[in-house]
Amino acid sequence: MMRRILKTSNLRNLPTTTLASEGTVAGSSGQSADTDGSSNNEPSEYARLLTDLQKTFDAYRNETTIDNKQLKEQLQQEQAMNSDYRIQLGRAKTEIVVLTERYQHVVENCSHLSNEMTELRRRCSSLQDISTRHEIASQKLSSELYAERDSTARLNAEVNNLKTEKALWKSFESRLVEENQAMVMEKDRLNKLLQTVHNMANELERNGEQDKRRLENAFASKEKEIENLKEKVKEEETTIARLRDRKELETKEWQARIDALQAEYQNSREELIAAKTSLEHTTSKVDDLTKQIKSLEEQLAIYQPKATGTDSSAATREEQLQAQLVQLHAELARHQSQAEASRQHLAQFQAISQTNEDRLAEMTATFEELKKEHDRQLEENAQTIKTLEVKLANAEKRADDTASKHMEAQEKADQELQTLRKEKEEIETNLRTLQNIESQMKTMENRFLRDLRHQAAESKTAHENYERELVNHARDIEALNSLKEKYARQANELERHRTASERALSDLKEAEVSWETQKSMLQKSFSEVEKRCSELKEQNEKLHHHLEDVSAQALNIQQRVNAPMTFIENANGASSENTDGTVSAGTTEHQVAELRDVIRYVRREKEILQCQHELNLQESRRLKQQLEQTN
Repeated sequence: MMRRILKTSNLRNLPTTTLASEGTVAGSSGQSADTDGSSNNEPSEYARLLTDLQKTFDAYRNETTIDNKQLKEQLQQEQAMNSDYRIQLGRAKTEIVVLTERYQHVVENCSHLSNEMTELRRRCSSLQDISTRHEIASQKLSSELYAERDSTARLNAEVNNLKTEKALWKSFESRLVEENQAMVMEKDRLNKLLQTVHNMANELERNGEQDKRRLENAFASKEKEIENLKEKVKEEETTIARLRDRKELETKEWQARIDALQAEYQNSREELIAAKTSLEHTTSKVDDLTKQIKSLEEQLAIYQPKATGTDSSAATREEQLQAQLVQLHAELARHQSQAEASRQHLAQFQAISQTNEDRLAEMTATFEELKKEHDRQLEENAQTIKTLEVKLANAEKRADDTASKHMEAQEKADQELQTLRKEKEEIETNLRTLQNIESQMKTMENRFLRDLRHQAAESKTAHENYERELVNHARDIEALNSLKEKYARQANELERHRTASERALSDLKEAEVSWETQKSMLQKSFSEVEKRCSELKEQNEKLHHHLEDVSAQALNIQQRVNAPMTFIENANGASSENTDGTVSAGTTEHQVAELRDVIRYVRREKEILQCQHELNLQESRRLKQQLEQTN
């Protein structure tokens, strides 16, 4: 805004400045006109100033219009915000008025409620006083009512008692006669009942003894069956142990034979390798000798034309060469015969090794067949043992069932005998009491009339007590029977769980002992195998170093041998050098062959040890699986 105001002030000051500039320009132009006499450039300068003035005015007008628009928009926004604030203020005022009115109403309601509460409390206290007075009056009336009811009940009871006494006095004589007759009949009936009870007790005793004998016989037979089955199981276990020992002995024998055959096979292979190396050595010697013969023949062919001269030394030289040639032919024939013999030995060793391999294959096949046969026999024996164990378990279960049944029957018989004895004692006591009553009735007929009411009440209560005691006795007997049955079941379950826990503990201890022994054996075997592996590694490293040294020596010797030999010196020197070279080459080749044989032997031993290590690992895995299955 300040920039725009400054621009407008500059525009306002612009005409004066332009006029002044025009005056200065006019003065200068007048002076120039006076001096030069040329005024043609003035209209063009005015036109330029006018265009500049017009442009600045247009820019000023545009800026003012833009500023006016922005100010109008801001004014409208401020007016809208002011109207919103006024509306919110009015709403707030109305809400304040409403809230004040509601507060006044609430205060008035609270005052009314407090007044009502005081009024209600006052009325409640008055009503409580009235209710207490009414309750006191009602209690008095209820006590009077209870007293009147008691008096009426007493009067009614006295009236009824008098009526019953009158009826009893009237029926007393007839009842005495009837009771005497009934007592006589009851005495006869009780005598018969005692006789029947005695008979039933005797029959129950006989039946109980018969059942007891029968169950004892059955129990004894089951025990005999169990003992027979146990003996059979023991015999089967002994046979299995014998078969197992026999299998172990046979496996040891077969393993010893296999080891012997393997040793023979290894010896034969070593002899075969030695024969091959000797054959190669002889063939190499034969080749060297043939080469020497060819070289000597060439020398002889060279020296033959020279031998036609008259020199005697040349003749002697030719004779020497011919003698050497004959010797070389003889050596060649001898080496050829040796090579043929070594070939024959090689064929013999090959045949021996083939026969050993065939025998080893046959032995392994027979060993596998015997192993399968023994495994099959062991499986059959295990199946028979399982069947016998199942039979033994079934027999034990049947024996337990029979024993439990025998115990239950014996308990039932004892309980029935006890109940019968108790009933007999009760009946005898009743008979004694009845006899006493009968004797007393004859002596106390005069006193009976006075004590009739008392005796009737006592007899009634005694009869009720007797019936109640009988019912309670029957209930007690039933509860006792149920408790005995529950006790027997729980005792059987406890014994069964105890045997199962003992069996599981024994199996666990046996498995732990076997696992510890197997673990110690496996650890020992692992330590031995690791020790042997470390020793073999050390031997391999030593052999590798030795082989490198020998190979380096062999290369040096081969380079020396392959170097061109000079025949400049005399023939004796050449022959001696050749023989020395062949001897040194033969010794180095022999050493290299021996080292190769040693390396082959060590590699073969390493492979055997690796196979044994793998077999031990497989055996350890199998034992771990067996232990997991047993657990």
